[in-house]
Amino acid sequence: MSAKKPTALKLLQGTYDKSRAVENEPVYDAPATTEAPEHFDGLALLKWNELAPLLTKTGVLTKTDLHNLEAFCLAYQQFRLAQRLIDQEGFVVDSAGGVKKNPAVTVSHEAQRNMLSFGAALGLDPASRTKINGKPEQKKANPFDKKK
Repeated sequence: MSAKKPTALKLLQGTYDKSRAVENEPVYDAPATTEAPEHFDGLALLKWNELAPLLTKTGVLTKTDLHNLEAFCLAYQQFRLAQRLIDQEGFVVDSAGGVKKNPAVTVSHEAQRNMLSFGAALGLDPASRTKINGKPEQKKANPFDKKK
């Protein structure tokens, strides 16, 4: 049996059924700020600043999901740095025992798996995104529209 989905996620996915709703389910607010964690810099900071406002605006990011975004951004940074090393050194490197696989290849693969996992929780890949609709943007009223 799989874990139950939170009601908020069911609403976003369009699978909510009132007759099967969980009573007294906790509901969490959006984060008060989308400011990046203090220890962030470089690529992780750039990715945070790109994604946090978008995910908050669509209602996907709540206070309890910040760790998912943090982990995703750190994994993204590790992936990019590992790829840079692979580009410079190649897939194999010289070692005392001869040629061996560049350790950056393993780091890259692990970071990619983490990005997939944490990104899916936030709807950052196409398959996950189809399951999360987000809240619709509010249309601003046109002051020139006449109401009858």
